[in-house]
This record gives sequence, structure tokens and C-alpha cells, in this order.
Amino acid sequence: MDFNKIGNEIISNIGGSENVQSLSHCMTRLRFVLKDESKVNKNAVDKIDGVLGSTFGAGQYQVIMGKNLAAAFESLNKNFKFNAKDGANGGGTADKEIIKEKEPLTPKNAFMAVVNYMSGSVSPVITGLVAGGMLKLVLYILTLAWPGVAELSTYNLISILADVPFYFMPVFVAFGASRKLGCSPVLPMILACALISPDFIGLEGAASVFSLPVPVLKYSSTAIPAMLSTLTVYWFEKLFNKIIPGILRNTIVAPLTLLVSFVLTFVVLAPLGNLVGGGVVNLIVMLQKIANPLALAVYTAILPFMVMAGVHTLVAPFMLENYSTLGYDPLFRVGLLLQLLAEGGAALGIAVHMKEKEKKADAISMCVSAVFAGITEPAIFGINMKYKAGLYGALSGAVAGGLIAGVFNIRSNISTKNTILALPTFQDTMLPAALACAVTFAVSFLVTAILYQKNNKTK
Repeated sequence: MDFNKIGNEIISNIGGSENVQSLSHCMTRLRFVLKDESKVNKNAVDKIDGVLGSTFGAGQYQVIMGKNLAAAFESLNKNFKFNAKDGANGGGTADKEIIKEKEPLTPKNAFMAVVNYMSGSVSPVITGLVAGGMLKLVLYILTLAWPGVAELSTYNLISILADVPFYFMPVFVAFGASRKLGCSPVLPMILACALISPDFIGLEGAASVFSLPVPVLKYSSTAIPAMLSTLTVYWFEKLFNKIIPGILRNTIVAPLTLLVSFVLTFVVLAPLGNLVGGGVVNLIVMLQKIANPLALAVYTAILPFMVMAGVHTLVAPFMLENYSTLGYDPLFRVGLLLQLLAEGGAALGIAVHMKEKEKKADAISMCVSAVFAGITEPAIFGINMKYKAGLYGALSGAVAGGLIAGVFNIRSNISTKNTILALPTFQDTMLPAALACAVTFAVSFLVTAILYQKNNKTK
């Protein structure tokens, strides 16, 4: 493929390079923040060779490239110089918040601003969580095969390394949030470090600052408190830079920002963030008790549409709260895994009917990508959005698998990359998890294959 040509065609159909404020990427998508989204010719972009589809979501125009992502991103940065820097998940420009013309404050705009901020804050953490989770998974498998391994010094040291991304999550979230807001990450990260400082955690009895009560709570492995504290640093730093004379700015702004943000965070915002996170966890537990099979089935079924809209990363903070508070996740990680199997089954259901070798190979690769690599965008945009049989098949499989997973109260005990290879992370519920995965894949495959064949016969 000529990725220079692909890049040029993409840019020309999104309003030219002058319409691009920033470019970053995740595992499968080019993520453009544009000055004027009305200049995008979406139909033309979707037809470009090598592009699987595109969508607007989370304040970005997202172009799905799949396996072509790395080469396309490299070509775009080489030819258009979009201020490329090392970013989260290996990519892109810093996700600096773009200053656009102010839009009227509406519920929709406010919601999208929250989604955009939360997604951007968590995205740099995901790579670390996957790495740590994979190490924890390997260690867990080793303990099953070799019980005495847990006594070895090497095992304990690697275990410490694997726990770092989870324990120090507030620090990494503060980094991601500061990148999203476009401020220096140093002060937000210092404040996040204070939240998990052993000296703070070790305080006994009542604590206070300037006679204001400070709840001594556990903030390690949390995300929302760090998001709120970073916003505080961002706002106060801007305020003090405006009102403090230039000659004093370099020496006063940083410590004053840190002190004021510290007080507000420890007295109000961090406890509030903990309360919100705990409330979400309690709600999930309540739903699990009342209607877990139905709730899990519905969540798994709507996941492909969240991926299409580019807002699926919104669940990450709440998923992490589950691991932190409950020690496991009974909803989000389970649904994400089942969705992979649903998309893989649909792709294979289409593949068995494909006569053209290239299209058959593409559909099979989409199946393998979803099931074993955890990347569903190629199947979603290449199967669900092109064939109704694939969409109905994937939804059927997701609902069937979600119901079974809910009945057996399947739980993910380790946060790692979503693939069928991560089944051991379900530990005590691994066997019912395998059953749910098998049913999801089988139902999705069969429904897709039957509907596709039926539709073709009636034409």
C-alpha cells in the first residue's frame, strides 16, 4: 500500500492539514482533533483504500486503520509534521485541549466534555495496566503449575513490578489528565503522589489542614480523585498566572498553586471522587443482585455501538474502581471479553460464505484479530456495518453469552489485555467464563452464517 497516498487522501478529505489541531492514535485508530468538523467528507474517507471506517466521538474524528495504523500514522507525521511527540499507547501528539470557539453550554456539550476528559485521562494508563496485568497473569499461571514459585525472590520482585501500574494509578491518571488539559504534568503528579504517600496513609485518628478536616482514605488504584485534583491544579495555575505580577510569577505560582490545590483536593475533591467511585461500584453490585444476567447481556450488546462512537474507554475509570474496591470486576471486563468473541464469530460466519479469496482472508483475519488480539474495530466496521447478518449475529451472541456469564456471576480478578488467552484471569470462575465465551462465539457464528445465506438466496 502507498501510505503517503492514503495519508494525503485522508488529509484532503478532512479539510486539509490547516484544519487539524492535533493528531494522536490508539491501537487501531487515527484520532484527529479538528478546528471545523463540518469540513470532513466522511463518505470519501471511508472509501479510501486501507481505511476500515471512520466516526466522530469524544471530541475527535477517528479514522479506523486496523493493521495499517502504524504505517499510516508514521506517514502522516512525516509529511505533515503535526507536532508529533511520544504519546500514550505509543502515539501521537500530546492531547492538548484545543481552544475552539465557545459553544453554548448544553447538556450534550457538557456530557461530551466530561467523556472527552475522562477518556483522555485514562488512555495513557491503559498500556501500563495491560503490561502489569499480563505479568500478573503469567505469575498466576506459574503458581498453578509450580506452587513453590511464590517463595522465590525473583517471583516477589516481579510481582512488585506488576503491581506498580495499579497501586500508582492516580499518578499516571494525573499525567494523562494534564496532557489532556495542556498543562505541565509535574504539579498534578506531585499532588497525586501525596494522595498515595505512605505518610498520609499511615496517619492515625483525625487529620486536618488549616483546621479543616481531612478524611484519611485509601486513594491507591483509584482514578477519579486524580482527575479532579488535576483540574484543580489547571484552574488555579491559570488564575495565579493572571493575577500575580510577572516578576514574581516564576517563584510564587507553582508553590501557591500546589498548596491551594492540595487543601481543596484533600478536604473536598478526593473524598468526593472516592464517594463517586464507590457509588458506581455499589450500583453495579446492586444491579448484579437484582438483574445481573440481563444487565450484563445489555452491556455486552451495546459495546459495539460504544466502540463505533469511540466512547468505549469511558468505562475504564469505573472498571478500575471495581478492581480497587471489590478486588474483581463483574461487569465491564466480562462484557469486553464476550464482545470480542461475538465479533469474531460474526466475522467467521461471513467468511464461510465468501467466495473471493481476498475477502475470505480479510474476514478470517478480522476473526483472529478480535479473538486473539482483542482488536474488534476491523470486524465492527468491516462486518457489522456492511452486513446486517453480521450485526444481528454479533448482537445475538453477545446477549446469549452475557446471560450465561450473569447467571454464573463470572468475575475478572486481574486487569489485563482482553483476549481469549486471558481466560485464566477469571480464576475461580474460569470454567463458566470459557462456557460463556464458547456460547457467544457459537451463537454469533451460527446466526450470522444462517442469516447471510438466507439473505443471499432471496436476492
